[in-house]
Amino acid sequence: MEPDGYMERPIHLLEISPSGSLRLNPEAMKILSAITQSVLVVTILGPPNTGKSYLMNRLANQRKGFPVGPGNKPPGRRMWMWCLPHPHRGDQRLVILDVDGLETKEQGDDSTETRICVLALIISSIFMYNSKGGVDQQALDKLHFITKISRYVQMPSDAGEEGEFPEFLWCVRDSELNLWIGGFRLTADDYLLSNLTIRQVLARLVEICVNCMCNGQMIILENLCDIVLCRKPNVQLDQVTAGKGTKQVKRAKVERIVPLMNPSAGRAVYNVEEPVCLIENSASGELQVNQEALNILSEISQPAVVVAIVGLYRTGKSYLMNKLAGRQRGFSLGSTIQSHTKGIWMMCVPHPRNPDHRLILLDTEGLGDVEKGDEKNDSWIFALAVLLSSMLVYNSMGTIDQYAVGKLHYITELTELIKVKSGGGDDECMEFARFFPAFVWSIRDFTLDLELEGRKVTADEYLDNGLKLKQGTSKKIQDYNLPRECIRNYFPTRKCFVFDRPAEKEVMKNMDQLPDSSLYPAFVKQAQEFLEYVYSTAQIKRLKGGHTVTGRLLGNLARTYVDSIRSGNVPCLESTVHMLAEIENTAAVSEATKAYEGWMEEQVSLPTGTAEELSAIHNQCQSRALQLFMKRCFKDEGQKYQREFMSSVAKIYTNMCEKNRKESVDISSAIISGLGAVIKEKMQTGSYAKPGGYTEYVKDLAELVEGYRAKTGKGVQAEQVLQDFLEKKQQMSEHLRLFDKNMTAREKELAAERERAEVAEQERKGREEEKRAAEQLREDEKQAMEENVAHLKEKLEQDRRSLHQEHEKVLKQRLLEQKKLLEEGFHGRAKEIEQQIDSLKKQQKEMESPSYVDMVLDMAIVALPGYYKLIPASAKLVKTLWTKFF
Repeated sequence: MEPDGYMERPIHLLEISPSGSLRLNPEAMKILSAITQSVLVVTILGPPNTGKSYLMNRLANQRKGFPVGPGNKPPGRRMWMWCLPHPHRGDQRLVILDVDGLETKEQGDDSTETRICVLALIISSIFMYNSKGGVDQQALDKLHFITKISRYVQMPSDAGEEGEFPEFLWCVRDSELNLWIGGFRLTADDYLLSNLTIRQVLARLVEICVNCMCNGQMIILENLCDIVLCRKPNVQLDQVTAGKGTKQVKRAKVERIVPLMNPSAGRAVYNVEEPVCLIENSASGELQVNQEALNILSEISQPAVVVAIVGLYRTGKSYLMNKLAGRQRGFSLGSTIQSHTKGIWMMCVPHPRNPDHRLILLDTEGLGDVEKGDEKNDSWIFALAVLLSSMLVYNSMGTIDQYAVGKLHYITELTELIKVKSGGGDDECMEFARFFPAFVWSIRDFTLDLELEGRKVTADEYLDNGLKLKQGTSKKIQDYNLPRECIRNYFPTRKCFVFDRPAEKEVMKNMDQLPDSSLYPAFVKQAQEFLEYVYSTAQIKRLKGGHTVTGRLLGNLARTYVDSIRSGNVPCLESTVHMLAEIENTAAVSEATKAYEGWMEEQVSLPTGTAEELSAIHNQCQSRALQLFMKRCFKDEGQKYQREFMSSVAKIYTNMCEKNRKESVDISSAIISGLGAVIKEKMQTGSYAKPGGYTEYVKDLAELVEGYRAKTGKGVQAEQVLQDFLEKKQQMSEHLRLFDKNMTAREKELAAERERAEVAEQERKGREEEKRAAEQLREDEKQAMEENVAHLKEKLEQDRRSLHQEHEKVLKQRLLEQKKLLEEGFHGRAKEIEQQIDSLKKQQKEMESPSYVDMVLDMAIVALPGYYKLIPASAKLVKTLWTKFF
């Protein structure tokens, strides 16, 4: 019977994708999970082709196992694993890990190598580094990634000199090092058999470490044991030494997170999962954006799901946001009557449901803070929370009554603080529903029964009842209806949650330290329902037209709005989108152009053998760069930025073609010069100026041409250079024929004709070479145009779908509001909404028309660059080409 986790041959434990991410092999994890014995883990790393696998096979007492040699390994890079019985101890297992050769380039992103090294150090009993030659400075320089481990691992504060890492064993191959130390000879067995540290939990240890690194989290060695063994995090005492007799304060341990990226030189590494102030008040009382927050957002290229919470101060907003972040602590809670949150604070965490999205949480300062007493500031904070979020949570205490709704007067002021269009318009209130977030009302410490007129109702029905309008035209009724009308008209969807009291008053002072088991079960259940709703329904933040907002774009959005407020203007949604489009599209041109240029320099080795070879690389790089540009650009009216991008790429490619020709001329000329050294020397010494000298010259020239043609790597100008050389030699040939007395007149005439024919043939080849290059350039232009049109069509289709979704959202909201108005007896207002509904349906029908995209595409193609001469710039001819291309 084989022991647990027995393996006949190695399999990969994890593999590295082309993008650098780490993926665990479920089969390998299953094998590790089945091992109940103590294990000795030996890992080997090192540059490629240094004989690592051979050593590991010998350690396994096998001749074969790990793939040996570059030709025997599957594509990609992997960490291989082999679990075997310990050769000397029956109650122990030997786990051998062999890592495909690490890259040791001095330039480029080495974060993958560093993360592999981190994983190996943490899970190993013995860490082996394999290299060839001596242990000198060059060999040490190849270990540079070890110096960067601190980016990913946090050592315990009380770690000793030996630290928490395994024994380090350096295997030096093909070297004559002296293995004797003080008369004692070292052996591998003596070293290996003395180490046995990790027990039973290797599979979970690997999983935790890889998940941390893939999610951008720092591995904290001090916490690792508790996490692996599924213990609750220990509560530690923070020592406060500010003064004698100061009390020790209990605080839960907080994991520190750093982004998995190589920061630019001189730039700080920001903790993207710790709260940071996004918008604050300056010393003069003006709003300002915190540069640190902008730096954090600029590194987030994922789509952003933005959830903001607003409400009166001391209503428990920060607690809900910390729960959304999946953390016990984060945003400051406080336990006094003072407001703790000032301005708008931000926390960025991975989305728990969609790994491709980023969840950005905005916690606002409490509205109505008596210490602050600035209603205008409160209004702007509320407006900014609305403008920046895709879901807005309004937090209040008690019940939905006139007092609670009255405190929402900030909503009634939004029309004064926000404009949809620069010119305004009568229908702006209805247009808010296109751009405003989903609305969630959370009611804390709710003590009533959810009943209306003797029947049980849901929280949503309770909200709808609280937002009912009253009949009448008096000032009092208008004031009563106004905030309710705003909520009903501005926000596309509404949801309500009620929460019981979390716990006893005294206990609640330490809410950020309490586990769920210390809170009332009803509250815990309600909180979980709230989290599930937000995670599953909160949408990506989008701009007008449906363009996705990334973290980077959200930072620009916040800065644009705050700058507008500081200048005394009213933020305009339409103008803001135009400003952001200019910023993003300019950056898209720059980013895509630099990417194209970098890819070309990386892949092209000049001179290329043919123009087609360079063209193939150009088309591949241009296609990738165009996708990069299209992904980032939006609202490119008139294709201004697409033209700029195409023009930049065309200029770089033209320069590359010219450089390719020049390199070819230089190399070909050097080859001819080298081969022609014998002919040049004979000419200088007069060896050809004798009877029969012309025949000798022709023979030497034929050998030169044959040798030249046999040479490879001459490039695209090879025939042209040979043509120029033969033309220059014609005068010398004629001179030698004239003075060669061994030749008859007829022989001289035939030789001249033969030479002219050879030169003419070579000239034809040179023209063909040039013609082929010109045709290839025109073909490249045509292909570029076709690909641009294809991507443009795809983007227009995406824009149409986004506009369709926008219209659907507003139309649904308008239909629902019309229905409620009719139920409440407001037939006049329902009639007004009927006109809006008809207008929306008409627009929707136009967008769904098959000719909609074609019409927009025709106009867009006409605006594309004129240097693509194969594509006539007229709408009629474009329609014909449309059929051809698609």
